[in-house]
Amino acid sequence: MDLAFAASSSLIALAPDSPSGYAETIAMLLGSERVEAAQSVLSVSLQNFPASGDLLYLAGKIAFRERDFVILFFIVPAAFVPGRQATGAKALDALDHCS
Repeated sequence: MDLAFAASSSLIALAPDSPSGYAETIAMLLGSERVEAAQSVLSVSLQNFPASGDLLYLAGKIAFRERDFVILFFIVPAAFVPGRQATGAKALDALDHCS
């Protein structure tokens, strides 16, 4: 698992302007039950890529896992409305600061 994590982390270093490396890293962290670390990487990556479908999917996956239905049913879907992609990321960030 550490080798796969290192590979996904190197994707971020090789292509920092792409959400793919971040998404792979988050998925790897979730697979190894490191939810808090995955949430930290997700928070940073959504600030940089608020319209990434892969990252929003992972936000929904984490929300479902944590039984956070406000994020799952209201925040993540709102991010897919054209012209409002940044809204979902800002709302996720705001909720993160509240908890």
